[in-house]
Amino acid sequence: MITETTKSRRKFTRRPLAIFTQIPGTNSRLMPTIDIGRGGVRIYTEKKIPVSSCFQLQFFVSDCITFTPIVKVAWIHSAEGHAYSKYEMGLEFIQISQVELDILMEI
Repeated sequence: MITETTKSRRKFTRRPLAIFTQIPGTNSRLMPTIDIGRGGVRIYTEKKIPVSSCFQLQFFVSDCITFTPIVKVAWIHSAEGHAYSKYEMGLEFIQISQVELDILMEI
């Protein structure tokens, strides 16, 4: 759940965006993003990953464009009542190229 306090702490505004992601090296299925900003992304996930963990998140922008920035788990909550996923997770971009970030912001 995103609270007003969480929103006020953000350096970058978020906007809705639904593209598919996957955590490489896991058997997880493709999951949609919920929203995105220049500082990070919120996604649905079936796997509970500890806060502060860093990993690569693969974005499937189109059939021809994918990229895998490094992200850090800022928070994770139950996606209670959501039929598609067990958790919502807020991820901070740790390493992403300016070109990749610009592509995500233009979708």
